[in-house]
Amino acid sequence: MHNFLRIFHIFLDPINQESTVNSLALSGGALDWIFSLTGTAFLSTPAIASDGSAYIGALNGYMYGLTSSGSIKWTYATAGAIESSPAITSGTLYFGSNDNNLYSLKLDGTFEWSVPLGGILQVSPAIGVHGTIVVGTSNGYLYSLDPSGSFYWSTYLGKSLSSSPSFASDGTVYVGSTDYNVYALSTTGVILWKFTTNNIVYSTPAVGIDGTVYIGSTDGNIYAVYPDGTLKWTFAIGSGTSSSPVIGADGTLYFGANNFKLFAVSSSGSLLWTYSTGNIIFGAAVIGSDGTIYIGSMDKKLYAISPSGTLQWLVNTGRRVQNGPVYANGIVYIASVSNLFAIRTTGEYRTTVNAHCAPHAYSVI
Repeated sequence: MHNFLRIFHIFLDPINQESTVNSLALSGGALDWIFSLTGTAFLSTPAIASDGSAYIGALNGYMYGLTSSGSIKWTYATAGAIESSPAITSGTLYFGSNDNNLYSLKLDGTFEWSVPLGGILQVSPAIGVHGTIVVGTSNGYLYSLDPSGSFYWSTYLGKSLSSSPSFASDGTVYVGSTDYNVYALSTTGVILWKFTTNNIVYSTPAVGIDGTVYIGSTDGNIYAVYPDGTLKWTFAIGSGTSSSPVIGADGTLYFGANNFKLFAVSSSGSLLWTYSTGNIIFGAAVIGSDGTIYIGSMDKKLYAISPSGTLQWLVNTGRRVQNGPVYANGIVYIASVSNLFAIRTTGEYRTTVNAHCAPHAYSVI
């Protein structure tokens, strides 16, 4: 997501240190833990390791490694704000900073390497086969590196890259740009084609099992594009979207929009249903193991929606939710300004709050 949206959010919802924890847990959502910062904020989603440990960066330039119960394992300081989400593979954490560097750390916080990329990294790296790392920057370059930080290739695409890249099964890379295009690049960085929308593409392209590429644009449309770059169909949203589409097991697309709605659209481009929240949805949805769709909204809530489009439960975090949730092992993780929540979708209620944090009021409804 572009920085002007993030700055606007901070001015709307200034950080307030005075708060209390007040919890109610009903049928589907129960607070497991909350990790809170003072004087800064999260603008990304966390990455979750197989042992339940969580990793998330903040505007103060620190990457935080948390235990599965939400306490700090370690911190690592960079020289710029961290706005993008980290990626984990093979026990290694990769993330970008606004100090123009891509970093590699072990999950115990040990520094491995950093590489200067000549532009700020507000979008997240993607990990392909054999640990290939692909990331775009504000200087218009898309970079591919190996797990040791050495370059495979770099390709200049002209303008600031506004979406995180994604991979097709054959290794093709897709990425959105502020020049209104989505680019397809080969495994060697050659531009295969570009598909032009009518406004900036902030959302990460999603790739179906048949190779169809689904693109959300701030021009108010979702585009389905064949693997050769030709248009398959267009779905009119009625407002712009920065929310990356996600694909369900049956091929259904789920995405949020600036008109406050969560959409479910079939793989053929037909509207299945919408669910209205109370404000803009910037972040992507995530799908649980039972098909439940979890989505955050700027109305301060996390929603759990059934595959048929009905509300199962919601959590009022008390602060605006700008980015999408993460689902792992029955737990949904969601950042809300200076708080990171871990919410169990099933099971017994408990809470663990780091002793150095000042948690904010929230409720489960």
